[in-house]
Amino acid sequence: MKKILALLLSLILLASMVPAAMAEETTLQLWDVIVRDPHPAARDKVIAAFEAAHPGVKVEVTTITGDVEEKVLTASAAGTLPDVMFTWSASSLVTWGQMGIVEPIDFILDEYGTDYFLSSKQLASYQFADQLWGVPIVTFPIAFWYRADWFKDAGLEVPTTWDQWYDAAVKLTKDVNGDGTIDQYGSVLGIAEGWPFDDIRASNADYWYAADGSCTIGDKTIETLEFLRKLFYDTCYPGSVSYMNEGQRAGFLSGLGATMVTSISFLNNVLEEVGIEAITSGQISVAPIPQNATAEEGAGASASTHAIGVFVGDQSDLAKEFVRFWLAEENLSLYFSNNVPGHLPPYASVWENEDFKAARAEVWDIYMAGRNTLATTAWDEPTVSWVSQFSTSGGASKDVMAYVCVENLSSEEIVEKLQEIAEEAIEEMEDYVE
Repeated sequence: MKKILALLLSLILLASMVPAAMAEETTLQLWDVIVRDPHPAARDKVIAAFEAAHPGVKVEVTTITGDVEEKVLTASAAGTLPDVMFTWSASSLVTWGQMGIVEPIDFILDEYGTDYFLSSKQLASYQFADQLWGVPIVTFPIAFWYRADWFKDAGLEVPTTWDQWYDAAVKLTKDVNGDGTIDQYGSVLGIAEGWPFDDIRASNADYWYAADGSCTIGDKTIETLEFLRKLFYDTCYPGSVSYMNEGQRAGFLSGLGATMVTSISFLNNVLEEVGIEAITSGQISVAPIPQNATAEEGAGASASTHAIGVFVGDQSDLAKEFVRFWLAEENLSLYFSNNVPGHLPPYASVWENEDFKAARAEVWDIYMAGRNTLATTAWDEPTVSWVSQFSTSGGASKDVMAYVCVENLSSEEIVEKLQEIAEEAIEEMEDYVE
């Protein structure tokens, strides 16, 4: 009888423990806006390692598309924000931080130090009000891609200034087959998505924000707009008005245009569509973006990043632990060895990692060109709280490209329009903070 009672008690105890064990399993909610293969597979390798190192924790990934800003603010109002997010840019995290929905993660600087990051300028874009609001996942510096074989055949040097760029583009815009119709263009622009307006701004030291949070759009911007205008109308394929970034890259690879400004991540398109031989044979090459201002004035190249942020909530500590785990060198190396070719590590230590170097040995020269661009650029637009609001209200580069190339507004009209949008964004941000 005693044995039966003991067995019953054991079964009761075991039954009571099962729900408790199940209750201990925790789900970390991750929103990810990056859909480009093979990012999801590379991301999931690190997630699997995190779950293995944290028994009882499951990372649930939701892919977010469409208007990310709207979806985040809607989820904030509904109390359904995730714990951590991979988003498009530092500016969003800074803006959301000032709204009180993103946590600062200053512990990263305390634990890793600023030298852990490849570029202090890039790191500065995540810092505002003496706090760090996120960290970069990847970086892709912007470069000048050109048909090296066409330049060679035409006896043209690689341009280093705007004037040289324009002159070369005009000379390479021509009727190749002699039928009276232009069939080769000097430049390809991704107008529908905004490439490369921000990068032309960077090469002209055309700052739009001051460190005190004021708007500085003005004469320098008119100069930038005028160059963009003549480059488009004199040297660009007319169908570019519908081009997204991938469209302009396809146009370049198909032989429509001689020059293109886009990120180092274009390497992925080259590898997939024409092969590494297009680079090694001297057909396609990469150079720094032609400049219209000096480094002392702040000219350089922009370098986009995708960003990691932690939302305010009950699981922010676990989310911070996830970010901490992600940033460990072995996990960064695992990710970047398997990630999109041309999505570069914004972390210095990864560049010395032997596994990473071995994984990217075939394209190491292109990787180093991107790294050197990031390390030497003087472009460092100040971070301001309202920049995300400004971009989503008509101040993004895609809107500016449309103002110039589709609506054909004058440069003065565009500047006035941008100034109005900026003032509205500043007021809206002040209302949020209050």
